[in-house]
Amino acid sequence: MRKSQVPRRRPLRVAASALVVGMIGLVASPIGAQPVAAAAAAPSVVKLVLTPSGAGAYILRSDGTVAGLGNATSHGGPPALGAGERVTTMLPTANGYLLFTNLGRVSAFGDAVSHGDLTGLVLNGGIVDVAATVDGKGYWMLGADGGVFTFGTAQFSGSTGNMHLNSPANGLVPDKDGRGYRFVAGDGGVFAFDAPFLGSMGASKLNKPVVGMIPYGNGYLMVASDGGVFTFADKAFYGSIGATPLLTTLSPVVSIAAGPAGDWYVLARADGALFPFGPGVPSWIVPTPITPGVGNPNGGAAVPPDGQAVDTSHPTRTIGNGSPASCTSAAVVAAVAQGGIITFTCGPDPITITLQQTAKIFNDTGPDIVIDGGGKVTLSGGGQRRILYMDTCDPAQVWTTDHCQNQDHPRLTVQNLTFANGNSTGETYEGGGGGAIFDRGGRLKIVSSRFVSNVCDSTGPDLGGAAVRALDQSQGLPVYVVNSTFGGTPSTGNICSNGGALSSIGVSWVVLNSVLTFNQAIGQGANPADPGTPGGGSGGAIYNDGDYFTLRIAGSIIEDNIAREGGGAVFFVSNNRTGTLTIEDSTLLRNPSQGFETAGYKGIFFLGLGHPTVINSTLQ
Repeated sequence: MRKSQVPRRRPLRVAASALVVGMIGLVASPIGAQPVAAAAAAPSVVKLVLTPSGAGAYILRSDGTVAGLGNATSHGGPPALGAGERVTTMLPTANGYLLFTNLGRVSAFGDAVSHGDLTGLVLNGGIVDVAATVDGKGYWMLGADGGVFTFGTAQFSGSTGNMHLNSPANGLVPDKDGRGYRFVAGDGGVFAFDAPFLGSMGASKLNKPVVGMIPYGNGYLMVASDGGVFTFADKAFYGSIGATPLLTTLSPVVSIAAGPAGDWYVLARADGALFPFGPGVPSWIVPTPITPGVGNPNGGAAVPPDGQAVDTSHPTRTIGNGSPASCTSAAVVAAVAQGGIITFTCGPDPITITLQQTAKIFNDTGPDIVIDGGGKVTLSGGGQRRILYMDTCDPAQVWTTDHCQNQDHPRLTVQNLTFANGNSTGETYEGGGGGAIFDRGGRLKIVSSRFVSNVCDSTGPDLGGAAVRALDQSQGLPVYVVNSTFGGTPSTGNICSNGGALSSIGVSWVVLNSVLTFNQAIGQGANPADPGTPGGGSGGAIYNDGDYFTLRIAGSIIEDNIAREGGGAVFFVSNNRTGTLTIEDSTLLRNPSQGFETAGYKGIFFLGLGHPTVINSTLQ
């Protein structure tokens, strides 16, 4: 065993010359449920390591227990641990493994053979990773301070044990020739010793620290705790979850493993969720289901009484008798037509109900109409029809006043629901739009709900709202959107000519603790339409037009939306210049406006009173 005091050659740290980072979606949690912290004693995943054959993998947990996937078999563990000692990494063998603790102690299981450890040595930085020699008769241990310790046939080529690192070391990859090695620190800096330096992230600003590095082809692969993947090798980049921060809000990525042929890799979260990428992913890796979560769990905006969920503990009517088969399209349409407080009893599992006709509210069945899915129900338009419709000025739905455009009922609340695959294409009444929900008049409130893969007409200067289209709210009061998600993943975004998520004319909105991501406004020619164009293409996430109205966004995330014309995130035009836009404690990132936007406000086109008010928020 040896530890370097002086590096043999200068450690190298430079930025990567090329990098591509992909993305996938969010892991769903029950809609309407609040995040619950794991119990303090619950073991978490600390390492995912392939077997030597690549036909299986071991999952090492923080309590030292080991679970196997594929051909990997647990051979025992954890070892008896002393005070302040914990198992931090492992080294598989043909039919066993070695477990390593932060104090450098080694325990052998199955056919594994220990070649020595650091028992009795006081370490400046605990052991964080280990790598085997080519012949399998030795190994290198890596300390958090960059100290490298060699055992058996492993050769010592240097370390940073006598240096101060900007960030702790955490992953070591030997060179193919078996002599040298490199290791990575949390800031993405790579230190190479008698091994080719292929690049690093040391000069780049990372959203989250790098937590590991593994061999990949002729080079190496890094992963950050937010799921960002960085490749420095001759093998392909297949994707990452780095662009979807909600995916790692409650549980960070802690490890990465890659197939021996370089045709797949898999990310492991601390809670055990697995996210594989690549064409060669083996069947024994079961990916965590990818659906968007609900709302922004880190949103801290206060919700006023008008925006809060409605108590549905005493429903007027219930859809279903406890079995999935009882929850039909006809039952939903009939219940919505009768109004009142509506809940579902469809069994213990989540259910998707594909509507065979649009559910329509009758204006004389209120005044309050609440549809509560309990976090288990998805209402689908099947890609064929709008899902939910309310219009106080539609005589077919019963006129109840002589001022239908400004009446206080029905007051519609949708909560704890998913609206999926709604399609209002070709619906021209009242100007169209509203792939999932169309509402003119009364009041509308949306709480703890998801809107995914909804569409409306792809062109048109002023129609919009693939998810929601709202007109004529009572007394100019706002539509509340609370703790809800629109889009959420690249494959579940909502798409329309304007307003990929939300669209309105003359309507105020309050959007609290919500997520609007991967929505698109795909029309062409803006509004009024340029000559020779069909018009539209503004407001990737939100499209607001009219005279006096307000938009308040607080505690929310609006990212990766696209507008072909103006306002990748928000298009806001108050024709009489009296409307106001306020953004508080929110993040608006990567919302390209491919045609135009207001200078100094990335992703926003604004014509209103003064300038947008931006408080403690990021617009980039």
